[in-house]
Formats: sequence, C-alpha cells, structure tokens
Amino acid sequence: FGITPILKRELQEDSKFCRRNEVAATAIASIVSGQFAATVSQPSDVIASIMKADTGLYGKGREYSGVIAACKSLYAQSGIQGFFRGLPSRSIRCCGAVFIMGETQTILHSIFDKGNLFT
Repeated sequence: FGITPILKRELQEDSKFCRRNEVAATAIASIVSGQFAATVSQPSDVIASIMKADTGLYGKGREYSGVIAACKSLYAQSGIQGFFRGLPSRSIRCCGAVFIMGETQTILHSIFDKGNLFT
C-alpha cells in the first residue's frame, strides 16, 4: 500500500545490497516515503497546530477567524519557512511510523496468506 512497496521493489531489483537484505530495502524505502509524506503534509499540520493553540484563553479573543487568516498571519510573521517549522522532528517520526507499518503489513500478510494464524 502506498509508495513504500514500490520503492522497496525497485531497490531490490537495482541494488545487490538491498536484494540480499530485505530489512535494509524496507528501511531505505521507509525513509524516502516518510520524508516525502512529512514534507508534503507539514504546512497543513503547522496550520492545524496554531489553530488548536488559538483557544482564546485568559480573556483574549481568538486571533484567527479561520484557516485563511491563520495562513496569512503565519506567512506575515515567518514567511514560507514558518509553514515548515518542526519538519526535522516530524520527518523522523514519519519515517519510523512508515517503517513500522510496512513491517507489520509484511508480517500480517505472511501470517494470513499462509493460513498460519494460530501456529
């Protein structure tokens, strides 16, 4: 499911190292896929985070009236870089999550495809 299996297959076809080492192929494909996913989704995650933090506590009114207002404010304060704040740590989390999901999927397929659920 997704781009990770495609990358893994291509790595195993083109690289002698990845052909012999399935976990390495999975790890490399997961890093590439996770980095891509984190980069593409980071702006929307930053906007969601600043809107969640805009609760109007302590008698202050809400700063943002909606998503567009939050985007304009963030761009005015930080430029385009503001939309990618926190990307390195999120990339690491995404790469790890993609690796875990991919390995889990592989294990579950091997269990269910062989009918070895209770053995």
